[in-house]
Order: sequence, then C-alpha cells, then structure tokens
Amino acid sequence: MELNELNDFVAKGKMLQQLLKETPEIIEYLKLAKEPPVLPIRTDCLVLVAQAAKVLAVSRGTIYQYVKDGLLKAYYTPGSERMKFWLSDLQRLASTEPEKKGESA
Repeated sequence: MELNELNDFVAKGKMLQQLLKETPEIIEYLKLAKEPPVLPIRTDCLVLVAQAAKVLAVSRGTIYQYVKDGLLKAYYTPGSERMKFWLSDLQRLASTEPEKKGESA
C-alpha cells in the first residue's frame, strides 16, 4: 500500500469516526443490521414432474392437468424452465379424496 493510499484510508476512518459521534443512531442501526433476519424455512424439497407423478401414482399428463385445474402449484427455479413441486404439496394432495382430484376410485 502506498503512503498516499494509507493517508486516504486514515482520513476516511477519521471522517467515519466523526460521523458516528454526531449520529449515534447509526451504530444502533448497524447492530440491528448485523443480526440475520428470521425467515421461514421450508424443510421439504422440490421435485420434478416425473418424481411428482411417482409420488401421486399418476401420469405426467395428470400432473400437468392438476396444475391447469389449480390443484397443484408449480414452481420454477432461476435458470430452469422445468416445473417443480414441493414434496409437502404433493403429500397434501395425495391425502385428499379421489373425488377432489377429479379421478374415480
């Protein structure tokens, strides 16, 4: 590091010290910002259409029909155009009665 770069660095540090003395609420904000936000965590995983069909014991076409009918919500991850489904959503749908899914028993 060059001497002039070091002097600039020290000057910026002094400016920051002065700013923090003049506005102590910045320190409180930085303390809050340092704590990670609490986000809800999904513990299940996303599966592809073929895997979803196996879980529900139906055809891939039926999976697409469930999406079209609003019985199942499809998700897309960045960089992929493939439909994905939360395993918990599939399990919830599997536990519904066949009439609700539009299939005969």
